[in-house]
Amino acid sequence: MIGGGAAVAAAPHLNMTLHAPYPAPCHERLHPRALTRHGVWAIGWVRMKMYGITEGTQTLPDDLLSKAQTIAAAHLETLSDDVTLGFVIVHPGREGTSILTLWWEQGSVLCQRVTRWAHESGATVDVTGRGVIGCVWELAVIAAEQQIWRRRMMGEAPSPEAYLGEMFTADHV
Repeated sequence: MIGGGAAVAAAPHLNMTLHAPYPAPCHERLHPRALTRHGVWAIGWVRMKMYGITEGTQTLPDDLLSKAQTIAAAHLETLSDDVTLGFVIVHPGREGTSILTLWWEQGSVLCQRVTRWAHESGATVDVTGRGVIGCVWELAVIAAEQQIWRRRMMGEAPSPEAYLGEMFTADHV
């Protein structure tokens, strides 16, 4: 039995046993969040689709979109000029706001940088050491973008314009 501190045979051929810890409590409940699309941004030589994820009837204020564009530009400025396409997710969550800048490299590799700040203090939170990929709502956008990339950029006739022209169209994630 996994969880409950039970012993689990991890690799019987290596004669090893792992002790599974109790699962971390999850106080979060899945409530759909609104998904908005904010067009395609040209940031330097990179073209980025822009998404927003909000709770309830919240909308993304213009100053947050502007800040996200500045953050994405900082994330992208050190990349090589063969990076030309990607997307940005702006997600003001309950405890803080996350800006995910994601770009495609080498034809099939998705890379990202995340900037996050806490609402209470406004202090930037370093998430790089934690290995953060994204929350369940952000992962829905990432999964959809991966499918769009496969369809538009990895077929017989890759088309950046077709990739940029197809957005994830769900109203909620």
